[in-house]
Amino acid sequence: MSYQLQEHAPPSKVVYVDSLDRDRSLTFRDGLGLSSHFSYTFTESIPIPENIDCLLSLHSASIPYSFYNLREGVNDILEFDFGQYSGANETARESQYLSTKVTSFITIPSGNYTINTLLNQIVILLEAKCQTLGLGFAGKFLMYFLKSKQKCIFSFDPSVGASSSFKLQFRYNGTYTARSSFTTLGLRKIDTQWFAQYYDETSGEDIVVCNPDFKSDIQSATQLQQQNMFLTPNAVDMASSVRGVYIRTNLTTTSTLDTATGNFSKILSRVPIMVQTGGIIFFTPNDSVHKSKISLKEIKTIEVRLTDERNRLLDLNGLNFQIAIQFDFIYNKKVVAPLQKWESRFISHYTDRDKMAKVLEKLRNNEGTIDLVNLEKLLDDYPQLLSNDTVQEWLKENVPKIKKKKEKKNKKIN
Repeated sequence: MSYQLQEHAPPSKVVYVDSLDRDRSLTFRDGLGLSSHFSYTFTESIPIPENIDCLLSLHSASIPYSFYNLREGVNDILEFDFGQYSGANETARESQYLSTKVTSFITIPSGNYTINTLLNQIVILLEAKCQTLGLGFAGKFLMYFLKSKQKCIFSFDPSVGASSSFKLQFRYNGTYTARSSFTTLGLRKIDTQWFAQYYDETSGEDIVVCNPDFKSDIQSATQLQQQNMFLTPNAVDMASSVRGVYIRTNLTTTSTLDTATGNFSKILSRVPIMVQTGGIIFFTPNDSVHKSKISLKEIKTIEVRLTDERNRLLDLNGLNFQIAIQFDFIYNKKVVAPLQKWESRFISHYTDRDKMAKVLEKLRNNEGTIDLVNLEKLLDDYPQLLSNDTVQEWLKENVPKIKKKKEKKNKKIN
């Protein structure tokens, strides 16, 4: 909502908040308070008089880009089923897979990854995990980023010559769905994404296959059997866990709506990420500034949280951030209740239409309205009002003026 600042209203105030100066940390990890969620109590409160509304907005922000794109509890787990895949035909191989498959997962360490470093890490973890499942796995995984498609190739490495026959199927609806890395890797949220390798005794080669819906069909001069390998259905999204920094406070409760919940939220502002990992996110809104109206008698304590778009707390890994919050002040306007039928008929009969709202406002506040009504007309209809002291005083003051106006009018007519 847009508000017009008023000339004679109290001057604006800017409060500079540094997480280093926090009174209390409100979220802890490994016994240490996180700098991204805290409260601070001001030595001097900011009073807000009853006839004043306070408008809150983000003046500026300086936030280190030290949080990770692969985050613990957010997108750090990859679940899968793994089993043997040998046989004379596809039916036999699928039967063996179903009878031997084991459900497992890997946990990817938190950190800031590129897609290549992430895939390298996943290969290391997958190979180590699959070797512990008791299925005799001794092969190698092959995972790389296909830049022309912005997608990933997942497969077993047919060049190793391990004569191994195994199948891996990704699981989305598993135990750790909320922590799945599917979106980051370009996987779709379904349970029919798989790739496999089997040893063909006729040719003496390891043959790679995958779900036909996701076969790459891309020939490569350097990579054997790439056309038969699994190509992720979606593009890689290394920013899937955080696309912007959301600053939330306890002061903003009814001014912003959030589609994640469908309800009003405590978002003060969204800060876009325009720098690379390790840089500083500077933000000074210029073009459009949203001002949130708050209804408090004073501002004494402020609580601040830095989150992603899904309201998940960001961990700055020990670094601090600074924000400046601007408080503007405007005189509030009292809301006048709408006219009831009898009020509308009565007031409209004895006053001008453009004065009706003012008359009603004064009535609601038990204030006099005699100067706004057509008193002559009212007294003609209700002569008993002549005994009213207020009416008598008004008549003494205004009757001479009315007579003069009538005389001037009559002279002009003549």
